[in-house]
Amino acid sequence: MNFKPSELILNNRGAVYHLDLLPDEISERIILVGDPERVAMVSAHFDEIEVQRQHREFYSATGFYKGKRLSVVSTGIGTDNIDIVLNELHLLATVDLKQSQLLESPKRLRFIRLGTCGILQENIPVGAFIQSKMSVGFDALMHFYSASESYDVYQMKNTLATYFAQFGLDLPFYIAEANGLFEFDNPEKHTGITATLPGFYGPQGRNILAELRYPDFIKTLSGFSAGDQKIVNFEMESSGLFGLANLFGHECSCICLGLANRITGEFLKKPEERMEKLILDVLDVV
Repeated sequence: MNFKPSELILNNRGAVYHLDLLPDEISERIILVGDPERVAMVSAHFDEIEVQRQHREFYSATGFYKGKRLSVVSTGIGTDNIDIVLNELHLLATVDLKQSQLLESPKRLRFIRLGTCGILQENIPVGAFIQSKMSVGFDALMHFYSASESYDVYQMKNTLATYFAQFGLDLPFYIAEANGLFEFDNPEKHTGITATLPGFYGPQGRNILAELRYPDFIKTLSGFSAGDQKIVNFEMESSGLFGLANLFGHECSCICLGLANRITGEFLKKPEERMEKLILDVLDVV
């Protein structure tokens, strides 16, 4: 399988275009963060840093933590950026860039997104760590890919569509699952369904300068339940991560720090301290 130069775009050193990375510059264990500055927060704990790259909002570092080789890559905000990051990391794991051919022995990557989120349940305090079992994507990314879905996802999608119909909510959505629920044994951790939204203001129900089409959207999300499953938080990347990682055959997880509870109106003071705690906890299990 040969790729056209217009499809497999490389820079002048032969690295993938946006991330500016070569295959030997990433680990099979990759921490994804939204904020480029968080790459430095994570890699500050490495015993040794081998590689550091930066192009646009995509910062990366690869090194060793307690003898294990890890990479950390910033994605920026939104599933459009996740599309770039996941595709280019997948290329590094599966394609001989010099020959423009598939590798005979591709690598299986292990992704964990370490991010921030808004909380949708009154009983979850700000500062909590929230792990996503699956993500409801209100973005359009996975509508452009042909991907299969599990029976659990199929059932949940039908249940959620029926629930939304009660409120006249006609937004298209898809659901993607985490497939690498690593052992993160922390009494402060909550798990549940995550909503991935395609914007910070209107899509997240912030009525500031423009009238909203769905003014009760956040309340509607928080009221959903299917058995013991609830939509517990929202952010802007996990649906794309889960959808593409499953499509490509990689492992994927997401755990976020809850910054704001949109039901109680609380916002976390000194989030840097809690993020540092989450980084260390994730490093120890990844």
